[in-house]
Amino acid sequence: MLAAGLIAAPFATGGAAEARPLKASVVVAHADLDLSEADDVQALHKRIDRAVADVCGVPRRLLTHDTVIQRACAARARGDAEQQVERAVARAQAREQARDQARARIAGSPLGAP
Repeated sequence: MLAAGLIAAPFATGGAAEARPLKASVVVAHADLDLSEADDVQALHKRIDRAVADVCGVPRRLLTHDTVIQRACAARARGDAEQQVERAVARAQAREQARDQARARIAGSPLGAP
């Protein structure tokens, strides 16, 4: 599971009178993605967008108090998730780079020669 999938919703969006701090989270799976690949990172961002909508709701066209709360929730959730995605992508890229270096060493060694 991806720690980047932890989405924090700072407010409930049940109406102005009901707005109160709330901590909700959703784990976004990413085990099937290779985060060293741009397409897979984009797929993860789409999953996060769906999770944000599930936790924070979907904004309305008219600007209301609920819309303001929803947008704040979504902005915070995306910000929290983005920090975690950046760390996960960096780890995936480092692993890929280490594999590439190992392959290059093997290919350059007498044992790797045909």
